[in-house]
Amino acid sequence: MAQRQIPTLVRGTVFIDDNTFALAIMYQRTTVANTHYQQTEALGS
Repeated sequence: MAQRQIPTLVRGTVFIDDNTFALAIMYQRTTVANTHYQQTEALGS
């Protein structure tokens, strides 16, 4: 199982497999998109 080093906000590095990495990226992108949408909505009202 391939593993990647992921730097975290907390000191240290976690080792996760590719599947978890892909899920984390998808989750992060979704979160960023939602945050951007909420900010846009707030500015518009």
